Parts: sequence; C-alpha cells; structure tokens
Amino acid sequence: MTLSLILCSRNDHYMGDSRWRLETALNYVAERVQEIGPRARDAVEVLVADWGSEIPLRDVLRLTPAAARIVSFVTVPLSLARERQRDSPFPEVLALNAAARRARGAYIGRIDQDTLVGERFLRLFLEIVEGSRGLGRGRATPEAALLFSNRRSIPYRFAASTPSLRNVSRFVQLFGTGLKVWRDNPKTGVFWTSYVGIWLAHRNLWHECGGYDERLIYYNWMETDMICRLRRKYPTIDLGELTNYDFYHLDHHDPRGAPLARRHAMKNADVDPTAVPPVLHPNTTAWGLHGHSLALQATSTTPAGSVPGGTSLKEHVALARLTLRSVAGAAFDPVVIFWRVQARRAGLVRGELARKPVTRWAGSLRELWTKSHADSTRAIARPYSSRLRTAIAEASSAIGVLTLARGIRLRIELSTSGEIRGRERAERDYFSQFHEEYGRVLGARFNHGTTTGKRALVVSSRCPTVETELCLIKALQLGGFTPVVLLEDEQRALRPYYELAGVSEIHRSSAFSTPRYYGTTAAAVLSRCHTLEDLLGYAQGGVRVGRIAASTAIRQLRRGSLDLRSRDMRECLVRRVSSSLSSAADARNILRTVRPDLALFVSTEYTPKGELFDACIEEDLDVIAYDMAHKSNALMFKRYGRGNRECHLASLSEASWAHVRNLEWTESERDRLDHELTAGYAAGDWCGACPTPSRTRDAGSHALVRQLGLDPAKRTAVIFSHILWDSPLMWARTLFTTYEEWLIETLHAASANEKLNWVVKIHPAHIRKRLKEGYQDEPAETRALRERLGTLPRHVVVIPPDTAVSTFSLFAAMDYCLTVRGTVGIEAARLGIPVLTAAMSRYDRRGFTIDSDSRAEYLRRVAHIDETPALSGQQRALAERFAYGLFVLRPLESSTWDAAGANAWVAARGGRPRARIKIHAESQWRQAPDMRALADWFVSGEEDFLNRA
Repeated sequence: MTLSLILCSRNDHYMGDSRWRLETALNYVAERVQEIGPRARDAVEVLVADWGSEIPLRDVLRLTPAAARIVSFVTVPLSLARERQRDSPFPEVLALNAAARRARGAYIGRIDQDTLVGERFLRLFLEIVEGSRGLGRGRATPEAALLFSNRRSIPYRFAASTPSLRNVSRFVQLFGTGLKVWRDNPKTGVFWTSYVGIWLAHRNLWHECGGYDERLIYYNWMETDMICRLRRKYPTIDLGELTNYDFYHLDHHDPRGAPLARRHAMKNADVDPTAVPPVLHPNTTAWGLHGHSLALQATSTTPAGSVPGGTSLKEHVALARLTLRSVAGAAFDPVVIFWRVQARRAGLVRGELARKPVTRWAGSLRELWTKSHADSTRAIARPYSSRLRTAIAEASSAIGVLTLARGIRLRIELSTSGEIRGRERAERDYFSQFHEEYGRVLGARFNHGTTTGKRALVVSSRCPTVETELCLIKALQLGGFTPVVLLEDEQRALRPYYELAGVSEIHRSSAFSTPRYYGTTAAAVLSRCHTLEDLLGYAQGGVRVGRIAASTAIRQLRRGSLDLRSRDMRECLVRRVSSSLSSAADARNILRTVRPDLALFVSTEYTPKGELFDACIEEDLDVIAYDMAHKSNALMFKRYGRGNRECHLASLSEASWAHVRNLEWTESERDRLDHELTAGYAAGDWCGACPTPSRTRDAGSHALVRQLGLDPAKRTAVIFSHILWDSPLMWARTLFTTYEEWLIETLHAASANEKLNWVVKIHPAHIRKRLKEGYQDEPAETRALRERLGTLPRHVVVIPPDTAVSTFSLFAAMDYCLTVRGTVGIEAARLGIPVLTAAMSRYDRRGFTIDSDSRAEYLRRVAHIDETPALSGQQRALAERFAYGLFVLRPLESSTWDAAGANAWVAARGGRPRARIKIHAESQWRQAPDMRALADWFVSGEEDFLNRA
C-alpha cells in the first residue's frame, strides 16, 4: 500500500448535509482511482475516523462499488469519544491520529471530509513515489519531505444543492482550474498555515513526531503545529504548485451569513510558524488511541450503483441551472453582505446613542469605532511598531542618549502614576510619626573604632516591613559594616527611613542604567532557543540570564508554563531577556561603584535582583539572602557562593545537617517541634497561608473522608501543588522543567491508578497573594487542570485554596504525600507518611524521602505508589531531626521587632505592612540577643544562620 488518505467525520448535520458531502468526497476519489487503473486501486486506501457517532457512518453511507473497495472505517465508540474530547465539540487531532496510527500506506495524507481529491494529484504522486518524477526542489525526496497543498473552493450555492456525483465531477472538469485557491493566511503569509487541501508525509515522519499534538483538541493550527515540529529536519514542498491545486472543497459556509455567523468559541492558541517548537514528539507513546482495540471495518451497506458512463439531458440542464445560480449568487453576494453589515452597524449605533445627549454622540461613535477595530489594528500594527521601537532604541544607543531617554521616561512615570504618588504621600505622612517614635534609637552611632571598614550593600525590599529592614541595617552596623542602600526609584519615599538609621550612602537603581540596547541580542538568543530548556541554559558572564528571564516572565504572566511556539510568548521573552541582559550590565556598574564586601538580598529569583545576586557571586563577594520563615515574625538567612548558588534558602547545609544529627535527642526537643507546628497551624500563620479556621488531626479522618467524598475502603495519596508561577525555575534542578509539567504528568499517572483516592491540594497561599497583589485570576493550577486534563475521574478530588481544610488536617487521612520540594514533605515524613519528591534540593536524599533520578522512574513510582511501605522508625527519626533543624533552629525569631501576621494582613488589604520596633534605648541594640546573634553571624562565614544555644 502506497498512500493512505485519512479523514475524520461524524454522523450528524454539521453545517448542512454533511453526510452528502462525505459520500461525495469518498465516491469522487474512488472514481478517480478507478480511472487511473489497477496500479492505483492497489496503491490507495481511504480511512474514515468515525468519532462518536450514535449510528456509525459505515451503516448509513451510500458508497459506490469503487469506493467500497478502498474505504475503511475506524469507529471510535461514543463513550470513548466523550471521555477523550472533554469540552471540545470535535477533537480532530484525536480522530485523525487514530486513523493515522492504523493506516497501512507508506505515505499518509490528511484531507477534509468534504474535499475532493483530483486525478492529476493521484497520477503525479504515484509517479513521484515510483521515481519517474522528482519533487522539483533540490535533492528533496518524498520519504523525507513535508508535502502540503492548499485547496480550491466549489461555491456554496452549488454544493448546498447536493448535486449528483456526475454533475460534481463535470463541474470540476469544466471549471476546476478557474476556482479560487485559498492559499493566503493574512496572519502569517505562509501557505502551509492556510486552508489544507492535503497534508502529506511518509508514515515514518508521522510516527517520529507522534502525529498531531493531542493537546490541540479545539479548532485551528493543528497542521501548522505538526509541520513546525517536523520542518526543523525536513524541507516543506508546495504540492499545490506541482498539482495545480487539484483539491476541491465543497463549501458549506453561506457567504451572506458569514459576517454575522458565530465564530468558533473554542480555539487552539495561535502558533507562530517562525518559532521553533519546544519538543518534536509532544504526545505519549499511546498516541492515536493505540491502547484501544479499534479495527478497520468496511461499509456494512449495500454499495450504490456505479456512476453511469454517459450524461443525460436532465443532468445537463441541472448542471447549467446550478452553474448559473452560483454565478448569480456570487455577483449579488457583496451587495447583500454590505447591506447586512451596515444594518448591523446601524443597530449598534442606535443602541449606543439611545438615551444619550447629542453632545456625547461624537465621543460614543469614536469609542464604538475604536473598539470595533482595535484588535485588528493592533494585530496589523504590532510587527511594524515593534520594528520601529527597536530602530529607535538602537539609534538612541548608538548616539549615547538611551540612558537619558530612559531617565526621562522614568521621571514621567513617577510623576504621573497615581499609585506611586499616593504611596509617597502616605509614607511622608507616616514618617513624621515614625521619626518621633524611633528617631532617637535608630540614629544611634556605634563605636566606629571597632569597625572593620567593610561595606555592606543592602538591596532595599521592605521585606517583610521597612522597620524589619532597618533593624537588619543596625545588625550590620553592630557587625562592623558600613551599610550602603540600593533603592528602586519607585520606592524613593523610603530614603528618609534609611537616613534615619544612619545610612549616609543611598543609591537609586536608575543611576547605574547601561547606555546599551540589548533587544537585538535578546532576539538572536531566542532564535537559537528551540526549547525552554535551551533558554534556561543561556548565561552571560556568569549571570543566569535565561533562567532569570523565564522566571520573571512566568511570575508576571502568572502562568505555569512558557510555550515557545507562541509568537506573543516569544515576544514577551525577548523583552525579558533584553531586560535581564541590561540588568546584568547594571549590576556590574553597581559593583564597580559601590565596591561592597557583603551583599544582603531578598528575592533573588527575578529581574533585576537576580542578575545582581549572580554578579555578586561571580565577584566572590559575601552574599546573604534572607526571607520570611514559616511564621510571620521570623526570618531565615543563608550565605551563598559558587558552590551553593542553587540551594533553596529554606534548606539545611551539610554542616547544619551534621549538627542536627548529632544533637542529643530528648522528649523536650520533640515537644518543642510538635508545638512549633501545631501552634502555627492553629494560628493560621504557617508558611504564609491566609489565616483561616483550620481543623486539627484530633478531629479524626472519618469526617474529612466524608467531606471530600473519598472511598473509605481505599488508601489516600495527596498531591500538594506548588503555586505554578512562584519561582519554579531557579533552585536546584527538578525532574520536570516546570511545576505545571510535574502536576499534569503526576495526575496522568494518578488518573490511571484507581486503587487509591487521589487528592490535589491547591496551595492556600493563593489567597494571600491575591490580597497582596490585587489580582483576580483563578489559580494557574486549576486553569492548567481544566485546559490540559478536562474532567478528572471520580477517584481524583481537587481542594481549592479557599477551602477550610488545612494541610495539617489532611495528615490524618493521608497515606502518601507527593510534592516537588514543598515543606509539607518534611512534615509528612516526620509522621511516617511516605513522601515522593521530584527535585534535587532542600531535603531530598537525606534518608527519609523517596527520590527519583529521572521522570520515568518517578512516574513508575507514582503508578505503583500503593506498593510503597510506610516509613521505618529510623526514617521518621531523620525526618524529625531535619524538621527540628529547619523549623526550630534555622529561623531568627526576633525580640527586637514585631511584625505579627495579623498586622501585616490588615495592611496588605489596603496599605503597607508595618512592624513595631521594641528598642527604646541605644544600649538595647547591643543587649538584644537576636541582634547580637545576627551581627556575629554576619562576620562568621557560616552558610546557615542557626540557633545553636
């Protein structure tokens, strides 16, 4: 078998008489094969993927004997179709892949169910395969080329009259070469992104790339995506030019109704044909419903009679009448369409201007016009405006005025932003009260005779509050450092606070802006990145530019993945890489000017702080990062260098782990740890969660099992989802590129394992982040589950972030815990619950977790998690000690400031978090145990701050 033509359909009435169109297409190609002769009859087959028809197509289609010989059906049962298509009305990718997977031909060509395949194409293609003809493009061979043809259009009024097969054939014979070719896609200008007549490739290429991407279950872009994946290795041939577009579509779109017709509500995301897809084979090995028994079946109806050899006078008259009707309709269609469009516009105008005074009519009409044309105008103008911005930026860089232009733009933004100006007024009003209350103690000057002369760069962040940051500055001064503050221009109102604390050198970030434009360099970098992994591996001068840029993009977009096939995404990443390269240059300017010995950071994952963090490490400076610990009034500190740059802040160094393992372990330590955890959950102040009522383990598991609708006879595995966009790329490598990929692949395996209850716990910190950042998006996790998995099976339950079921209460009903690197893994392991991790950082490979070295190994463990035994006593003991080190010894719980969670939460709802400084005299700075301990640690050189007392 040489050629398999595959198509998909369903026994319904899609846009007219779809069954007639399918019958005509099948009978037409069969007659063309018959005309060529025996070599074609033995070389061509047609496979129809019948997707979920209640009455199968093979039982109702009236095929000619010629068609019955070459047409087979792949019937997908209705139950299986509904399960796989989720919310898609018709997932062509799944149906076509099912046919392609069962095709017997050496070549597989996809056509539409209402496309007529011409004899010219069939003869030419057989000659090409037999070697008597070439493809006409260099040394391209058919087995290693991508063949695509656009199609011609048989007018709607002709096709809608459902003429006989003989008249359809005569119409194509007489007028076929004069019919319009649908070749141009105005969005791309690339022929293989427009309407498909046939998409043809060798079966080896179909299997190499896994066919259509089975995530694209909606409308549009499916061929473009598949060609983009393959054209990295194989040339694309315009088969239409070789065959004079010998493919004819039976049009079923009424041109007069098109302007008012309802568009496809559900579309696949646009595919950028210039972008390189992240993977060649996006599907699983079971693509094309490979695991299902779907045999090829012949038609079950009695074949209709063959097409008669001659043409009767009656058919001649019918053909003439239909032809004249089509010509007349084509002539009057523009007039009718214009009238209907104007009538619709007039209706919109009347509705908009009703009950509005005449004086507002002009503005309303302008707004209507702008709204109507804004999207199309932006789409047309975007590439030109982008090129114009690039040209202006490059010219400004060349003549040395780019820094000046950026400074002017920044000043305009600062002076015109209502949010920034309101924040500055609030800070000025608050500072007078603050100065009166704390001016005397913050202005204390410590004995300069004992200073080391070392300089400490403090990267301003007001984390968790500006009062806390001022106390850290005083600790640096106690340690003998001279603090130098780097202040973002948007936070310039904080300058008086730092000056009050004795900081005499304060720099604004804009003062170090590089005069160079990096947009062209960034575009070149992205053009070389075929996958997200390629981008993550890009570095410049020791700064992880690609990783920081991707992390920043994910954070700003609040999405769980970056699709490099999307033009919009690539444009976003070009901007992010350009910004990261610029920030890396700024960082080098900062270090040359300030010349610090120590740098103190919060949030080192995103631009511009991430680049400065990496630059400091490359300069072998003493680099310290800190952030809030598991509760609101405690901080965690870690010292970084080249060797531990990718270690998570909330982890234990080898020295700290050794110290914890060697501790004398008594009930006192165990009680202290247990109190730390239970008190945090009871107060709603655990790891930044929103303070909501929480249940405890004492309530028992039975009520929770009933509440969640779990099967009490089954064991329960809980998947603790991370916030998909919250720094998923910066710390030590994970088995999966992103948190979203881990979540989806884990749930794929979970869905197939019905032996257990599976619970997905969406991170409750979404509530706090929504309040703090003021967005209303749904969690990226639930969006990813809906878009990529659809309806989950009954044995999989999702707990939204605002559900009053705390993580602590789940421990009572949990038999297995799955996480990438979440803190919950430590908590679960100390209770003897097996924990599957998917990352190489924080607490893996410490003897109390189940760790994998590859995705395949991890997914095998998930699939057979019910065979995993409970943790041994020794493993629980190790987990308990690690938890003690992380939750009890690592945090600095301050006695100097008070940033209690309730106060911060009230402020986050509409103002700024505030803390209370509890120092009332200069001498108390030196006497405060937390300040002394922190000042000593700043100069100690130890990796982790650890309460060793």
